[in-house]
Amino acid sequence: MSSKNGRATLPTPSPSFSFWHTEPSPLLLGHRSTRDLPPYADVVIVGSGITGAAAAYHLTHDARAKGMSVLMLEAREACWGATGRNGGHCQPLLLSHPCTLSIPLFELSNYRAIQSLIAAHAIDCEFVVQPSVRAFYSVALFAAAEANIAILIETAPHLAALLTVVRDRPTLERLRVPNAVGAVVSQPAARLWPYKLVARVLGDLLTAPAATDSTPSFNLQTQTPVTWLAAIPLSSSAPAASVPASSSRATPAPAPRWELQTPRGSLRARSVILATNAYTSHLLPAFADLIVPVRGQMSALLPPKRPISSPLRGLRHSYGFLGAQPGQHDYLVERDENEDEETEDYLIQRSETPQADEGGDDSGGKGEEGGGVGLSGIPRPGNGTAPGGGELLFGGGRSEGPSIGLCDDGVVDERVARYLRRALPRLMGAEAGGPGTGTERTQEGTEELEATHEWTGIMGYSRDGLPWVGAVPASLAPPLPVPSSPPLPTSTSPPNTNSPPTATNTHELKPDERSAMADGLYISAGYTGHGMPNAWLCGKAVVRMLLAADASVGNTRAKDRVGDGAGEEMDDALPPAYAVTEERARRARMRPGVGMLGTGVEAARSV
Repeated sequence: MSSKNGRATLPTPSPSFSFWHTEPSPLLLGHRSTRDLPPYADVVIVGSGITGAAAAYHLTHDARAKGMSVLMLEAREACWGATGRNGGHCQPLLLSHPCTLSIPLFELSNYRAIQSLIAAHAIDCEFVVQPSVRAFYSVALFAAAEANIAILIETAPHLAALLTVVRDRPTLERLRVPNAVGAVVSQPAARLWPYKLVARVLGDLLTAPAATDSTPSFNLQTQTPVTWLAAIPLSSSAPAASVPASSSRATPAPAPRWELQTPRGSLRARSVILATNAYTSHLLPAFADLIVPVRGQMSALLPPKRPISSPLRGLRHSYGFLGAQPGQHDYLVERDENEDEETEDYLIQRSETPQADEGGDDSGGKGEEGGGVGLSGIPRPGNGTAPGGGELLFGGGRSEGPSIGLCDDGVVDERVARYLRRALPRLMGAEAGGPGTGTERTQEGTEELEATHEWTGIMGYSRDGLPWVGAVPASLAPPLPVPSSPPLPTSTSPPNTNSPPTATNTHELKPDERSAMADGLYISAGYTGHGMPNAWLCGKAVVRMLLAADASVGNTRAKDRVGDGAGEEMDDALPPAYAVTEERARRARMRPGVGMLGTGVEAARSV
């Protein structure tokens, strides 16, 4: 399923099965906090991945939001999109923007915020701190990385100190990338089970004590896609008194500004946060060329049974392989084969030798920051014959099949899958397979690992390579307002969920209405495959903007609670380059399309 007319489609109802979904949350599956959709919410969050979870978490933990109603709408199951389909990395890319230090500093803060969240709430999501190895198989790419690090040494030596350049062959061999031109070892970095992180955050919000006038309420509605979104013209916006007080609100809510349509009916909201990443242009057509769907593919591979010393067993780093094939960027993280975790009963079913997860550093680097938090080491059974645990979560191979503009994660490309099953022995110097070793030779003589799971996910690639975070300008907002008084559908008269309002029932905008058209609409999307080191604090930044703006338009529930930001860490501040502006959109459209994006180690430039 490709994007239609350049716009993203809705998520496919039947996606491929991700390894990360092998242990879904019973609470979240099919969850609907209320039987029916509420007719109104102060804040609607569209999307339930890491960004949506971050927005909901920070709204419900901010005193300024007390008494607000927060509604999350998810097209499929909770965290069933890119966050539940990614490679399991959380790594700040410190060398990618040496001339725009706000970006690596923000990513570093995001990493630490996630690490602190997991530690504070004892979240069991296999968060393991370990260095990351970016292995380069292209002389040009490695030279660009070295040049960026040279700039960092001058502009931010404290960041450069977290990177180790490796050129000598013995160290590359110890890092298990003997065929690479060179490598950069980066820290801090970690691997994790991303679905479990989000599932725990959402689960805690759903099981929190009932909302009162001093706390927000949280309502999750899964299997509820938003089919269109439009502003409510000022002349037809319902007065505040039309939305009554409730058990969690002592006073009537302010007038709604947005209408959202779903197959289950329509609702109105004061503010909307789009945590929709690749699917953003389905609701915001103006973003069709700014955030483009790109399909990625992942696999869970069983490591070789023999020899015990195989380079594909007991990895103590996560990996990125750059330049292995033209235009290719592959990524790898290995789950420990026998991490000790008291609450998981199938640890004992594994036959592998237990591995202590101390995140050792055999790179000659500078050590690593912190230790593993929330380990679970949950083994997954093989295909009925192989022992579980130690899976190699390996993804990439985009040069082997189409990816740009594809929205369907229900399809697994066999050419890409075959590449992923065969690439690791070559990349990591483990080409010595045969019967009984766990790597079998194909008819072409190529070794191939056994896959327990193969799946795809849809990433949102940004036209300029950076996330889009903030209030949506009117020129980028949905083009049509809703009818002045749309009837709410009933069970006997289902809505037309596939079409926006027609021209006969739209409202001709007045100048003052057009200028205010996008008030209360926010976005955090376009992570270009790099969401885990960005999205948590991006969601927090959007909430800060929303609450500050809510106060500025006279909402007394928030006005007297807006602080001056004192005490907030400066590195938490959103990089200016992430801001959503008309000028940024204009400049982005002067750049090559998404198909021309590089690997993130091009020659340094200011953004």
